Formats: sequence, C-alpha cells, structure tokens
Amino acid sequence: MAASFIANDPRKEVADATTKSFIKDKQGNLVAVLLVSNSVNPFLVERSVSRAMAARQVLGPDLGRVILEPLADGTFQGLTYVLWPAQRNLAPRGVMRLVERRGLAARVRIWLRKIAKHTRVPATGDDLTRAYLRPLEAVSEDRRFSAEIRQRSRTGLSRLSTGEWRPFVILEHNDLWLGNFLLPRDRAARKGNPYRFFVIDWAGAAIQGHPFYDLLRFGLSAGIPTRIVAEEVLSHCRILECQPHDVAPYLIASLGTIGMNLEHFPEHRYVEMSNAVIEQMNAILDSLKRQRSV
Repeated sequence: MAASFIANDPRKEVADATTKSFIKDKQGNLVAVLLVSNSVNPFLVERSVSRAMAARQVLGPDLGRVILEPLADGTFQGLTYVLWPAQRNLAPRGVMRLVERRGLAARVRIWLRKIAKHTRVPATGDDLTRAYLRPLEAVSEDRRFSAEIRQRSRTGLSRLSTGEWRPFVILEHNDLWLGNFLLPRDRAARKGNPYRFFVIDWAGAAIQGHPFYDLLRFGLSAGIPTRIVAEEVLSHCRILECQPHDVAPYLIASLGTIGMNLEHFPEHRYVEMSNAVIEQMNAILDSLKRQRSV
C-alpha cells in the first residue's frame, strides 16, 4: 500500500477542514481515502461518521445504500479519523461530465422524493421549537437578510401560531451540493445500489431537519433548470401536504438553523450561499405562479 497526502486547502477558508489522504495498492489503483480531523475541531470526522451511520439506519436498506460504510474509524493522537472505500468523482470536464451530471441529477431527484416520503414526521413540541420557531425568530431580526426575507419569517411565525402552516421535519443532509456526490468506481460498487451514486460529508446532517433546502441547494449546484426544480418542489409540496407559498418559511427556517450553528464556517460564505438559494427560491415561486396563471 502507498499513500499520497493532501493538506488542508486554504481556498476553503474553513479552519476545521480535514486532511485527506489517498491510499493506493501496489499497482497504483486508488482503494481508499483517509480523512483526519485537525486540532481546531478534533471530533469533526467522528461526528460525520456518526451522523452518516444514523442517516443510513433511518433511510433503511434501500435509500441508505447511497451512504458508504467506513472501512475503519477511530482516534489517533487526539484526532478522529475514518477510512472510506474509494469511489470516483464525476468527470472533470467536457461532454462526459455533462452526461454524468444530467444522469446524476435525475437519480438524485428521485432519491430526494423518496426521502421526503420515508422520513417525514409532523414537527411538534421540541422539534417545532428547535426547527422552526427559533430559527424563524432569528432570521426575522437578522439584518444580514433583506427586509422581504425578514417579513417572510414573521409571516411564517404568524401562520405557525394560527395553525395555518403545520410543518414536517425530514432527514436533511445540509450540504447537498455536487461536490459531495461520488459515482461507483466499478461493477462491484454498483451492485446493489440502484441509485448509482454515493453521498458523502454528513457532518451537518439532521435526522429531524428541514424539507426543500437539500433539493434547492443540489439543483443550484447541478445547474438544473428552474422549471424542473419547480416541478420537484410541487412534488415535495404534495408529499408534505403544503402549498408552494410554504416553501419560503421552510427554506428560511433551514437557513436560520445553519446561521445559528456556523461553527467555523465563514460568515460571508454563509450569507452568499443563503442569498443564492433565496434567489433560486424566488425564481421557482415566480415560475409556479406563471404556470398557474396560464
């Protein structure tokens, strides 16, 4: 066995970024990837593994097949580590990347719909307070967001109090962008995985999380046309027994929760990401309004 190491990437601007090592066999074939926490957050890798395995259990034997099982994990010199079986990234460029990205996008949309059906639970008691009341209250007073978004937060709070909006919680990855997807590296990896992809980096996942954020974040990163994402939003609305105007408080609550738990994630990147997702949400809601008016 041989290993090549990649230190923390300064372009990520994240103080607790992990160190990644690629493990190859004697023939030079990539067989595993080693992730090691750094001293800023020595238990980050342990948390990621724990949440990935919890998500795998909640999703069950079908949906959970997209989550890799570690070859080994533990603690060394105070830092947590995990050894994942190697898979492959999407093609880096050209026609092959376009073909793989389109195929992946179609399969991920199916998977996300199934997740919403399989994991949805009405938000009540502590879950309602944690997932919706507190983050909506936080965003309603957060000057980093526009006056329109702050007002939408207050509207969501009002509709919660009157019972007009009865939200659900579902499994949420919380960082579902194109870079956190891998494809099976060979026939053995494809066997038994009908979705033909793997999802990595579950450190921010929540078993009782929010709908819509993962869908919109993935759609934005994968370049899925607004019309298609809008169709998916309607499908999720039917699953969650809500109307399109409920997407706004759902999404704002998710962003508010992220903002309340940034840890070492740079604030300016959080604001940029939030604005991009909100802009996408507005485009989707406008698209749905036009469809209804036709």
